[in-house]
Amino acid sequence: MADELLTVETPEHVELHFSLATVGNRFLACAIDHSIQVLALLLTSFVAYRLSEDVKQASRQLMGGSGNRAPG
Repeated sequence: MADELLTVETPEHVELHFSLATVGNRFLACAIDHSIQVLALLLTSFVAYRLSEDVKQASRQLMGGSGNRAPG
C-alpha cells in the first residue's frame, strides 16, 4: 500500500498525500486521450475535404468554366 501513496512535503513542512494512478486508470486515460485525438483528426479531415470541394467549385465559377474541358 505504501507504493500507492505519494507524500510530498512542502517548504512550510506541510505533508500532501496523493494517490498514484493504477494501470487500469492509466489505460482508461490513454484510451480517452486517443479517442479525442481520433475524433479531432476525423473532424479536421472532414472540414478540409468540404473546404477543398468549395474552393474547387468557387475557382470553376471564377474561371467561367466547368473544369471538365480537355486540354488541346
